[in-house]
Amino acid sequence: MDMDYGAIITKLLGKTKYSFNKSIRNYFFGCGFTIPQLKVLSILSQNSEMRISDISTEIGFSNSTTSGIIDRLENMGLVERIRQKNDRRVVKVVLTQKSNKYEHDFELMINNYFAELFRNASEEDLKAVAYGFEVFNRILDIQK
Repeated sequence: MDMDYGAIITKLLGKTKYSFNKSIRNYFFGCGFTIPQLKVLSILSQNSEMRISDISTEIGFSNSTTSGIIDRLENMGLVERIRQKNDRRVVKVVLTQKSNKYEHDFELMINNYFAELFRNASEEDLKAVAYGFEVFNRILDIQK
């Protein structure tokens, strides 16, 4: 009898997502930002400017939820919405100067989080995890 790999992988992905999100929430608790806010700031730090719909796609939230996150970040002075001169309907989101002060701190916090997370893992286990993600991404890329 063949194993139902689809069901097994789906269950493992759900458990992984839950455990990873819980671990991140616990680690970053008290830093003054929510995990979705940190995700938006991280994505924007990797891209100079993005439309809300593109940010939504990256973080896996609806446009309205993402817009609410951006509203709160804008109220904190960390992001700014900019209307395009050639098409006023297009609004891009950019980081402000104030966010630059936090960028290094966020990067350091994230690096420390992963160092702590993987502290007790063997090199063999880390290689196996990395290899598993490479294979999974290759399978996903075939579907494009």
